[in-house]
Amino acid sequence: MQATDFVLDIVLLFAFITFYGTVAWGLIRYSKRQGYRIWALGWLVYTIGALQGGFASSAVGLSPVDFIAINAMFIGISLILDGIRVTELTKKRLQYYAIGSVFFTSLLILGLYFDLGFQYVFMPLGFYVVYVCLLSSRTILHFEKIGDTSNWWLILGFIIWAGSWLIVPFTLLDFELFNIFVILQAIGVIITASSMLTMFTRTVTKDLETQYNISQIISGLVQHDIRNYIQTARHALELTEGDDVVENHWINIAMEVLVDAGHFVDDMRDISLSLSKAQLPSDKVSLVTTVDKVKERVVKEYKLDVEQIQVQLSEDALIRNSRLIDELLWNIFDNAFKHGSPSLSIQGNVLESNGVSLVIRDRGNGLPEKIKNFLNSPDAISKPNRPLIGLGILLIRSIASLCSISLHVSDNTEDISVTGTTYHLKFNGL
Repeated sequence: MQATDFVLDIVLLFAFITFYGTVAWGLIRYSKRQGYRIWALGWLVYTIGALQGGFASSAVGLSPVDFIAINAMFIGISLILDGIRVTELTKKRLQYYAIGSVFFTSLLILGLYFDLGFQYVFMPLGFYVVYVCLLSSRTILHFEKIGDTSNWWLILGFIIWAGSWLIVPFTLLDFELFNIFVILQAIGVIITASSMLTMFTRTVTKDLETQYNISQIISGLVQHDIRNYIQTARHALELTEGDDVVENHWINIAMEVLVDAGHFVDDMRDISLSLSKAQLPSDKVSLVTTVDKVKERVVKEYKLDVEQIQVQLSEDALIRNSRLIDELLWNIFDNAFKHGSPSLSIQGNVLESNGVSLVIRDRGNGLPEKIKNFLNSPDAISKPNRPLIGLGILLIRSIASLCSISLHVSDNTEDISVTGTTYHLKFNGL
């Protein structure tokens, strides 16, 4: 039986070393975002200090080697705090680390001199750990949901971690509670580490998917919209063949369209660069300005009367200034007139949540049910069984998802007949 216990101890020790090494390497290796890397490094430093303190301490009293434990845990939990705030390790922050280390070292020296119990020295650190863990939990609640339960497991880990330190003061009354403190501390730290690794790995996966979607959108925009510029220029040049046509007028239009095409390609390049980290522009622009710009482009493309596109928008409606949003509206307008809609109605207003609602109605006889289902599904792009659709429809769904714009499509009906399509777009508040 003794041999079995020895083997079991070896297996558990090997499992612990493997878990610790795998998680530590995974956190540092895969958490590409600066804040996450600092966060992961903080967990690593903290656990080294906690393990050292646990192995070195065998009694209620303090030991000189607790210098490593108390300072490593302070530096580790402070790194986690900086990771939450996505704070760079500036000289000012390094001074904070130095001052904190001096404070806890002085506290340890006083504890050794007066032969105090470890609780009196470690309790200030414990309250600091509780503060950081609870702040971390609150911050994680506002994280974008990635997966089903990884964020909640991470919150649970931090709460158990914080709860373990709340037991320390009570060990002054009953030292048997110290075992519960150690168990809860270990459980909290392990759950936190595992959940961090899961969340970080999923974040990397999501970032890669976003980058792929961006490349697909940019490629689709260039393929789809550059043809419109070329066709317009070609039609203008064809009109110069007529005997009664002022050739300079149409040549000038063709030149203007080709210049616009060049600007369009430059815009797509700039968008691709600006979205390389999946960050959309934060500056604001009036929705009226964006709609008018797209309206002018559509009127020129389809040789429409200005009255065919009716616009009723609030001047207070502000959205993010993004060329992708221009292309989203362009593809909706283009799809309507391409399928025979004689007119377009556009209405928008500011919502109580500071978001912006935009409703676009066409009279193009509606869309097939499978296309409406595709447009109404935010994750339709990633589904393997998506229907065979045109590039314009694909771009509408893709850009809306990338820009976090809520999109819902429904039929316009008169009596029983379907007369067109309504696009409901909701832009998040700034």
